[in-house]
Amino acid sequence: MGNSKIFFSDFKKENNSERRGSNSRNRNGKNIQNNNWNSPKFKVTEIMKEILEKGYRDKSKNVLRKELVSIEAKNIAENMKITNSQLRAFFNELKKLKQKYIDENEKNVDKLHIELLILKSKLEYKKGGKKITNEFSEFMEKNIDIVIKENTIQSYKDFLVFFETVLGYMYGLGGVNNR
Repeated sequence: MGNSKIFFSDFKKENNSERRGSNSRNRNGKNIQNNNWNSPKFKVTEIMKEILEKGYRDKSKNVLRKELVSIEAKNIAENMKITNSQLRAFFNELKKLKQKYIDENEKNVDKLHIELLILKSKLEYKKGGKKITNEFSEFMEKNIDIVIKENTIQSYKDFLVFFETVLGYMYGLGGVNNR
């Protein structure tokens, strides 16, 4: 073995911040992460961008896209946390809107859009009070934008199916109640 000495300081311990990106400090001295490509917010944002571009339906077949209710729904569920009570509150709001506007006819699309815009303000209120996460708020807001952009009752029905699929994955993956 010889005379070579090994010092403990020669071994560098790799910590979580070095694996995920370098940290820096904000004005209050708290660590903030510079590279957040692995953050749930980034993942939800990227998935929602793709959905915004492609829409809910496979245009050639006029059916929901398979990736939407499988891969994209599961990815969103994996990256979104919310309490059971908040999830139920928003789900119930969506169901009320369905009963109020969808079961009638297509001429109610403008009234539905107004209700959805009001729902956006409720999301901001809950987000400001830290009742819901930014990821859930963004998920809901982007889907509302899609429904308004597509301007059909069918797009709202598609959003409900997508929401229920995400909800199923969230419960299955244990994302509910784990804020």
